[in-house]
Amino acid sequence: ILLGETEYEGNAMLKHIRLHKKKPIEEVHFERWLALWEKNVYALYEGKTADEAVLRAKQIAGLMKYKIGQQGTL
Repeated sequence: ILLGETEYEGNAMLKHIRLHKKKPIEEVHFERWLALWEKNVYALYEGKTADEAVLRAKQIAGLMKYKIGQQGTL
């Protein structure tokens, strides 16, 4: 989305909820993913686009944690 690509048609939230039911996703998993995401974004991009990508990832992670928490544990 940040780079103008709009071809993804899946439901990432549902996929993560299903995964969580098989093997719980824990806080440490979100922290690690966000750290890797931020490191790689800033290695490849800079400025507003990079900052927006990191901000959106943090927002999405927060929403996923909330929704997964509604399914139990986290």
